[in-house]
Amino acid sequence: MEDYYEEYEDYEIGDISEESLIYDTSPFGADISAKSVYDECMEPTVYSAVDQVIWLLFSCLLFRILTQLVTIPKPLCHFVSFVSGLIGLFSVVGPNALYTSILGVATYWCLVSCAKRSFASSTYKVIVGGLLIYLVAREYYNVLPESWEQVRGVQMIMVMKTLSLSYEIFDGRRKEIPPLLDYVGYMFCPATVVFGPWISFNSYANAFENGRWGIGWGIRVFATSILSVVCLGFSSCWVYWFFAGINLSWVIAMRDALSVRFSHYFVCLMSEVTCTLCGFYSDDGVSVEVTKPWKIEFPRSLVEVVINWNISMHRWLRHHVFRPSKQLGRFRSVLLTFLVSSMLHGMNFNLTMVLLSLGFYTYVEYTLREKLGNIF
Repeated sequence: MEDYYEEYEDYEIGDISEESLIYDTSPFGADISAKSVYDECMEPTVYSAVDQVIWLLFSCLLFRILTQLVTIPKPLCHFVSFVSGLIGLFSVVGPNALYTSILGVATYWCLVSCAKRSFASSTYKVIVGGLLIYLVAREYYNVLPESWEQVRGVQMIMVMKTLSLSYEIFDGRRKEIPPLLDYVGYMFCPATVVFGPWISFNSYANAFENGRWGIGWGIRVFATSILSVVCLGFSSCWVYWFFAGINLSWVIAMRDALSVRFSHYFVCLMSEVTCTLCGFYSDDGVSVEVTKPWKIEFPRSLVEVVINWNISMHRWLRHHVFRPSKQLGRFRSVLLTFLVSSMLHGMNFNLTMVLLSLGFYTYVEYTLREKLGNIF
């Protein structure tokens, strides 16, 4: 299964020959039948994905039953969240869950440091810089690269959770530090520990209160699961079959980009499944929505693509990076937001260029549309 924040394929067009531009890496020949694609690719791919996530889904359901169907003390609810999250994490990343757990527990020091109001401002800046540098360093200076590939997205979500809570304490919106048990329950909650998305601590705490069960909940879980599997099959199999035998460079590039996008949709939709299965709702009381594929495939503007690519990350960046930096000016705050997003993803050079370019293009587009709106 692809890492769920491996969102871009890197192409250095200027550094490769014309022959390699038209080289087709499709696993299928032009004469393969749809049945063969299903038997040889679709079926094993889906079975492999289900085998990896089945225990995670079970831990999500266990979390919901024990915390929302049965009345237990709040500390025990957080303990159930912690344990069930570890089960789900271990089922997906294996022994790598152990050193990932160290980060999740060690970051509690960040909250304790921010609570010391005498130097909260400087401490918060050090924490932000330290955690972002940690992600970048792990990307480039890694002892076990195969392990980092598995846990990159998991640790990114943990860093985002830590920074959001630290910011609330630094900003004075949260008067008390959550107890350690509450914190590790939030960090390792099975709804978000593997695929994400980022959710606020309030959304996590509210999950123990609503406990809304019904036919609509089951239908949403089933429908989103089917849609995520469809996206996985399309990304891994069908997109290559549709374009099999076509060796035009621009078609191959379009095919590969389409495959990456649908792989991303699979991960985002699976994160919606885990959140819904755990009974999570956003701060405004609606079901958690992570991506909107139709607005990415048929956008009205680049801004719409950026927002709907990962809605939860967009909200995190807007509340914790863009708004606090608006005093720098709109253009600088936009570029800073995309730079922080790039650092969260490990500061990969090609990805950084893509994100900074998107920041520049979206700012130009916004400014142009604003001026045209004022004129007309």
